[in-house]
Amino acid sequence: METNVKRGNGKTLTIKSRITRTVILLNVIVLLLLASILTTIANFSKAALFRKEVKMQAEYSGSKLESLINSQKTFVKGVAKSTEAYDLLEDKEKMKSVIRSYNGELDDTVTDLYIAYSDNTVFMMTGSEEKLPSDFKVVDRQWYKDAANSDSEVAVSDPYVDASTGQLLITISCQIKNTQGNTAGVIAEDFALSKQDSVLKSINFKDGESAFLLDRSHNYMCRYENGAISVPKDVNEKASGNITGLIEKGTLGQYNSGKGNVFFSSYTLKDDGFTFCVTQSDRTLISSVIELIAIACLISVISIIITVIVMNIVISRNLKPVSGFMDFIKEAVVGKNKMPHMKTETEEIKYLADEMKTRFIGTIKQTSAIARDIGGSVDNTTGQIGRMNDSITEISATMEETAASVDEQTAKIQAIDSACREVESGVGDLAQKASDMAENSAKVIEKVDKIVAELLKSRDNTISITETSRKELADAIEGARSINDIVSISESISDISDQTNLLSLNASIEAARAGEAGLGFAVVAEQIQHLSQNTSTEIEKINEIIENVLNGVNALSAKSQAILDFINDNVIPDYNKFSDLADSYTNDARYYNDVSGTLGATSEELSASITNITSSIGTISEIQTQLSEGVENINENLQAMSAGSATVVSAASSMKDQSDSLSRTVGSFNI
Repeated sequence: METNVKRGNGKTLTIKSRITRTVILLNVIVLLLLASILTTIANFSKAALFRKEVKMQAEYSGSKLESLINSQKTFVKGVAKSTEAYDLLEDKEKMKSVIRSYNGELDDTVTDLYIAYSDNTVFMMTGSEEKLPSDFKVVDRQWYKDAANSDSEVAVSDPYVDASTGQLLITISCQIKNTQGNTAGVIAEDFALSKQDSVLKSINFKDGESAFLLDRSHNYMCRYENGAISVPKDVNEKASGNITGLIEKGTLGQYNSGKGNVFFSSYTLKDDGFTFCVTQSDRTLISSVIELIAIACLISVISIIITVIVMNIVISRNLKPVSGFMDFIKEAVVGKNKMPHMKTETEEIKYLADEMKTRFIGTIKQTSAIARDIGGSVDNTTGQIGRMNDSITEISATMEETAASVDEQTAKIQAIDSACREVESGVGDLAQKASDMAENSAKVIEKVDKIVAELLKSRDNTISITETSRKELADAIEGARSINDIVSISESISDISDQTNLLSLNASIEAARAGEAGLGFAVVAEQIQHLSQNTSTEIEKINEIIENVLNGVNALSAKSQAILDFINDNVIPDYNKFSDLADSYTNDARYYNDVSGTLGATSEELSASITNITSSIGTISEIQTQLSEGVENINENLQAMSAGSATVVSAASSMKDQSDSLSRTVGSFNI
């Protein structure tokens, strides 16, 4: 509830803010304790997880290296056993070719493969034996001695750095025995430890993690760091006492490397005595713990923010009625400008409650006194209104009798007035009809005069058009006779066509007699014949058209003459009859016009007399109506006064009841 009452520079501490601060403080304490506990647990769990992870890394990568060395030992042993099985030892040239055949077949981890005989003969896969010095004695090499004197079938030498390549090598060797069971030679392989990429890739290099390989004397053979293998400059560099102590104990532990504490784990390769070690700086663990602490803090902050938001919503909803009630008291009871400043909202609520109590009780007492006064006044008013209502009732009865007499006289006057108005209306209708008849007669005369003029004009036009049409028809018929000239021309063309056809026939006959010389003329004759035939055909069509035209002209001439005869015999006499009829209508219309004029004058005089009578009756009727309305208005006002007095009596009674109820209600307060 954010109800801040400001006066001066002060600010009220609300209930919601106090609750929110308390809950936030408790939340912070609980979340910090929880974060501390979880961080401690996570620290121990992470440390255990790091130890386990380092151990698993050492075992996995060490076993992978062990597997690679064992696979090479198996290979060398297989070559030695094959040499014994196939009795290749005595055939040195064949053995030399076998050793040479492996060149290019083995991967780059095997730098060389060779066979050394007890008589100091050596055959190398790469052919490097040709570069050996003359005093070189293979039987004096340590790897030869290891293989010859080893109790196991395969011997592995201590690591060494090749002088020519700088690679870290070990020599894997296996003795070969003759048929008598004596050592006759050794199969050996130089294996490059610094090219074990598969082992390098198996190491999960995290921040501060590294690995290294120790020989049987715990000297560094090689290191695996940052995705690369490196060989120490001094092959006799010995591991620290912390490392050797943990290796001898065979435990997973920690030691100080000079750059900080590290987790350590080792894996000893069986049969070879090499130790593969993995270290992990505790900086990674510290970073993980810091991340956990940061996450815990972030979760705590988010939790506090969510708690504050939820609390604000919940508290605001629950305290909203209280806030509204306080605002009501401030505005309606105390007055917002008169409200003093309080330090806390609790003090403000106490102050408002006291003000409400004091002013509420005073108001109730004052209301009780006023209710008693209203009750006495209502009793007096009710008696006076009752007496006034009786007087109004007597006056109303008298006025009703007067109104009845006035209504009766008014009805009689209205009956007379109605009769006069009916007579006046009839006379008015008669005058109007007479006026309409005169007007219509004048219109009829005007129309008849106009029609007669138009009839005469139409008759003259008809006679003129008939004569003109008769002359034009005769000229047209005479012009149509010129078509006969076309018939004569068509007959002449037809005769020419017949002669042309005959001429074409004669030409065809002559062309036939001429043989090949007349072929061209025969074609021309044939075309002339076709032209003649087409001409005859077209002439026949023209003749048919001319015949149709002549028939149409004759029919048109006959019909046109019939129309002209009809106009002369029927139409023009009818025009004359229409003219006579129009004259008759004109005479009748003039007669009715005179009669309607006389009737209209008489009706106007009668209408004027009746109008005067009606006007006098109307004046009397209006006076009577006004008198009746006055009586009715007086009567209605008296009745309204009576009804109003009854309403006032009822309202006074109701007010009396309400006053009594208010007195009882106020009396229910213990003040």
